[in-house]
Amino acid sequence: MITVILIDDQELIRIGLKAVLSHDPEIEVVADLDNGLDALRQARALRPNVAVVDVDMPELSGVEVTARLLALPHPPQVIVLSVLTQPPWPQRLRAAGARGYVAKERASTDIREAIHAVHQDRLYFSPTLLGSLEAAGSGPGSDPLLALSNRELEIFTLLVKGHPPEDLARLLHVSPKTIYTHRDRIRNKLGIRNDVEMTHLAIRYRLLKETTL
Repeated sequence: MITVILIDDQELIRIGLKAVLSHDPEIEVVADLDNGLDALRQARALRPNVAVVDVDMPELSGVEVTARLLALPHPPQVIVLSVLTQPPWPQRLRAAGARGYVAKERASTDIREAIHAVHQDRLYFSPTLLGSLEAAGSGPGSDPLLALSNRELEIFTLLVKGHPPEDLARLLHVSPKTIYTHRDRIRNKLGIRNDVEMTHLAIRYRLLKETTL
């Protein structure tokens, strides 16, 4: 039996996925969550084989959730579910460690195959995404955020969402000095100088919506 947790802030999406997966006798949905923090707690307790993660969620993004799931003592295979099918998103999540990437409009037809594939330690990407994966990172418009490690990308995302370094230190169980060191390294890698430029870059690459400003 392949155990699965679903992580998506839209209840209708979770209901639809559970309905599709209920027809597969080899798959069991053991939990469905509407946010990343609860999902991480459930993943620690339930040790699912596969986690299906939406990219665009409040508090923790799909990138952050993916990185944290893969850092667990018993990490699940991660499948990303998203409406964001153009570069740089498929490449970014693949770099973060996702084994599958399913376009939301194809979820009902692709999700079962994706779960079986990643459970067998194979990659799975919706056919409509293959062109995006080939194009991402292949030219001068490549995503600069791919230069960041998973930890740096997590800290970058939390910083641009308005979390002060002191709060991040408590959240991530490190010292404030460590957060400031990460922030300086992130700015250096991205060639930016301050929080405003970090925010504009996050909006450009769709880690934030423009209404954040």
